[in-house]
Amino acid sequence: SSRATVFRLDITKEEDIEAAFQLVKQKTQVLHALVNNAGIVTSGYIDWIQVDT
Repeated sequence: SSRATVFRLDITKEEDIEAAFQLVKQKTQVLHALVNNAGIVTSGYIDWIQVDT
């Protein structure tokens, strides 16, 4: 959608957080949704992969 804005944000970097905040503030004043997606991919057969808890 032309109304959606997508951006990458590394939560460990203060400058990324500030840039995201400024972008939202500049564009709409309101953050309607946030998708947090982080993960590590391990490839292999599911029964061969050890799950750390």
